[in-house]
Amino acid sequence: TQSQYITPALQIESVESFGICEFNEKLDSIYVHHIDIGYATNPTFGCAPLDVTFFNSSTGSNLEYSWNFDEGESLTSAVSPSNLYETEGIYNVSLTIIEMMTNDNVSLGCTDTMSTQIVVYPDPAIQISDDVKICLGDNAWLSVSATDAVTYEWSNGYLGTPLVTAPTDDQTFSVTVTDVNGCKDSESANVEVVIVSAIAIATDSIVAVGNPSGTVTRICNDINIWINDTNDVPIDESAYDLLWAPSDGLFCSTCSETNFDAQVTTLYSISVTDVEEICPTQVASIEVKVLDEFAFDLPDFFSPNGDEENEVVYVKGYGIKELQVFEIYNRWGEKVFENSETDLSVILCKDCIGEGWDGTFKGKPQNMDTYVGVAVVKNCHDEIFSIKKHITLFR
Repeated sequence: TQSQYITPALQIESVESFGICEFNEKLDSIYVHHIDIGYATNPTFGCAPLDVTFFNSSTGSNLEYSWNFDEGESLTSAVSPSNLYETEGIYNVSLTIIEMMTNDNVSLGCTDTMSTQIVVYPDPAIQISDDVKICLGDNAWLSVSATDAVTYEWSNGYLGTPLVTAPTDDQTFSVTVTDVNGCKDSESANVEVVIVSAIAIATDSIVAVGNPSGTVTRICNDINIWINDTNDVPIDESAYDLLWAPSDGLFCSTCSETNFDAQVTTLYSISVTDVEEICPTQVASIEVKVLDEFAFDLPDFFSPNGDEENEVVYVKGYGIKELQVFEIYNRWGEKVFENSETDLSVILCKDCIGEGWDGTFKGKPQNMDTYVGVAVVKNCHDEIFSIKKHITLFR
């Protein structure tokens, strides 16, 4: 504080008229200026980021303030500032106060300085498992570690490490770590649940009896074999690696649907694995029983009258490998039809082979009459068979 100290002064005056020396006492003052510095911090230590408030209690008149927060910057003219320490460390904070007084235009410049220390602890350095993928029903193991950790608390309420969980859908699990200084931090990991389709094999075999564990067809009869999920929905080929075994007689051994050229009875199996190999491989099997049967014939009549019944005459049969000749002649020996279809996989009617005659010649309907049909086929054992038969056209 400012104090006034009174100092006596002596003044001598001569009085000649009386021959007596006299003096008068005169008092004067010396002023001493005093300032007191002081402040408190709240808090003085803590976890990053740490917001610290400085409560100034300095006394004096006409004071100026200069704060140094030990971060390379000073804050001046603030009485009780605050500062956010975002990174860990030990910070030496200082306050300098200056009292600006003048005496006959002379600056006195009284100063004082005070220092304190702020300690900022780091957040726990957390190491957590990478994101994981699991098959539905499997366990996910999520481990976590941190420096000087005291507690681990997961978002699902589990305390400790590792976290073992078996979610039924995709989830994110976060963990909060508290260390010995009471500092906390959180990290998270994703668990993706891979749900694979349970598979079932299906076919379009024209014969569906006599083989409870599989399917039955006739020799040389192309059938489709495919896999669905158990809800009869086709599976997504892009999500799976597929392999049929054996590959004999199959058009494609890595497709979800393939064509089977029936020659001999075969037990087929297919292995289905998700492309990331997260879930166990599934295996399904089916026996395709092949009947070595052969039949070959032409109809006695047909009626191309527009009623959509028996409109076209075909070579019919099964166990046929190749239709080599199918021709129709009128009573004058003129050829009115010749088969031009060689793709026997085109099924136009039950047991129909190749292209048929619709009763027209050069775009014109032919008369009701008796015609001669000639057909030659090769069976599945490369044997040649032929037939010549009268066919009656009704309208």
